[in-house]
Amino acid sequence: MQSANVENTANMEVAALIDINNQVFIDANKARLADLSQYSTEALEWLMMEHYQFSFANVQFLTDAAKKAAGFDTDAVNKELLRNCAEESGHAVMYRAALKKVGCDVGQRVEFVPTTKFLATIDELSNGEPSSVLGAMFATETAAIFEHEVFRDIPIFSESYNNTF
Repeated sequence: MQSANVENTANMEVAALIDINNQVFIDANKARLADLSQYSTEALEWLMMEHYQFSFANVQFLTDAAKKAAGFDTDAVNKELLRNCAEESGHAVMYRAALKKVGCDVGQRVEFVPTTKFLATIDELSNGEPSSVLGAMFATETAAIFEHEVFRDIPIFSESYNNTF
């Protein structure tokens, strides 16, 4: 019994360390985006079109990861990934509609090779062995926390955001 308590304590300490590191990442990046007036409209539109690519692909990443997780000893991961997939399914539509309101058409996007490579890597990881699947999904969820906090504070997205969450 004591061994289980030590293991639980160690797991909680690791989880707390991960949460602290995630918060440092979120805070640093939110600070960089606190004043959007320092960026040109074109740069912000480009950034949003690149983000849209991830948002659109993320549903498939989650679906693939859920299929892989179905083979785990527990169905908890599979259920969570399926729940998250359902939650994420409307995000790309929301982003596309908000971008359209400001005259930015994601259909006119010119490929940015680093984004394409990034998405290919996430696809590979979400279809990989269990630790890759879990690591990739954890990383994308960490980014999602940041994403939600930032988008909630941008007026053009906040209306759509508040109606969705």
